[in-house]
Amino acid sequence: MTTIDVMLPFWGSRDLLREAVESVLAQDDPHWRLVVIDDAYPDPEAAAWVGDIDDERVSLLRNEHNVGVSGSFQRCLDLAEADWLVVMGCDDRMLPRFVGRMREMITAHPDVAYLQPGVRVIDEHGEPHRPLGDRLKAHYRIEGDGPQEVGGEVLVASLLRGNWMYFPATCWNRAKAGRIGFEQTYRIVLDWWLQLELLLDGEQALIDPTVTFEYRRHPVQVSTAAAFDVTRFH
Repeated sequence: MTTIDVMLPFWGSRDLLREAVESVLAQDDPHWRLVVIDDAYPDPEAAAWVGDIDDERVSLLRNEHNVGVSGSFQRCLDLAEADWLVVMGCDDRMLPRFVGRMREMITAHPDVAYLQPGVRVIDEHGEPHRPLGDRLKAHYRIEGDGPQEVGGEVLVASLLRGNWMYFPATCWNRAKAGRIGFEQTYRIVLDWWLQLELLLDGEQALIDPTVTFEYRRHPVQVSTAAAFDVTRFH
């Protein structure tokens, strides 16, 4: 039976972390495991409450020292045990059908390297949000009436025009992603790089239009700030 590991690196808001964790606890499908990894956040109490959750599927780890974004992503991949995993943002939210839908898609498309579900963008207050960047992502996204496997030049060319994937919502095949891992020299575009490496290695992705995840877009997140000072594009 397929279980999905939800790996959740934490650095930031205690309140948004609570929303993220509660969205996992509220899943309709019980076949998940949640691991919150506190990346040595200065206030150790910010995530400590996760350890008090009375659910054997939930665990809390704290890094001895801060390893940063790239180190956190790789640690999530290294610590995952299930065949499929999500590296969820500590300020994002799953909709109740997320795990169940991903398990359905895995059963129907077991050989893909990763799955990208439909995503709703929200702002810092949790309200629907459609800034220019996300409107462009929607423009470039490969559309279809239903789930479709895509790969090769079609998907590589599409992602090189604009990375319209939402990494925190992506469900990865652990063995295939682990074969390559996250490139530690990158701080922001690690997911894009991993996707391209998998596709250039002959793998396929599944694009599912059903919206099952909420991605939070707000001014203080690393990718947004790095777009304004252009380090992201370098």
